[in-house]
Amino acid sequence: DVSDVQLAPLCTLAGTSCAGRLSGRIEASGTTAAPRLALTATGRDVAAGPVAGTTIDARMRHEHGRATGTVTIASLGASVVAWGGAPAPFPGRRSESDALDLTITARDLALNRLPGWAARILARARGRLRADLHVGGTWAAPRPTGTLALRAPMLELVAPGAEWENVDIEL
Repeated sequence: DVSDVQLAPLCTLAGTSCAGRLSGRIEASGTTAAPRLALTATGRDVAAGPVAGTTIDARMRHEHGRATGTVTIASLGASVVAWGGAPAPFPGRRSESDALDLTITARDLALNRLPGWAARILARARGRLRADLHVGGTWAAPRPTGTLALRAPMLELVAPGAEWENVDIEL
């Protein structure tokens, strides 16, 4: 069990910068040949790169070389929820299945943060992103299905003169 661990020193050790607090629990059971792990963790006031004031909740299990569970990321009224299962074998071990079975739902993601993540492409952006996706297949050949919807009153690309208004895209 850990409670209110400051993330900044851990990120410094990893060679990056971040802030926030982490609380959680890891439970280990099974055998060395068939380990089982359960993780419950919450990050509060997480800040990394252009993202600040974020809460991350994770409820994960690892068994037979697969990770299953739910991760929720919430920030400034928006949220991303990912749940399902994916192969995640320990080094030197195999997964019981290579199949991906992940669902990702995003609501009201503000586009104004995108330039911080894609600074070479976007100069400025306003609007919202919504996603309802399922990812099947494998890590080597993922098969996404679902909907991505972008509603942007303004997108300004880094390329000179590339400013778009009233962009509505649904895939």
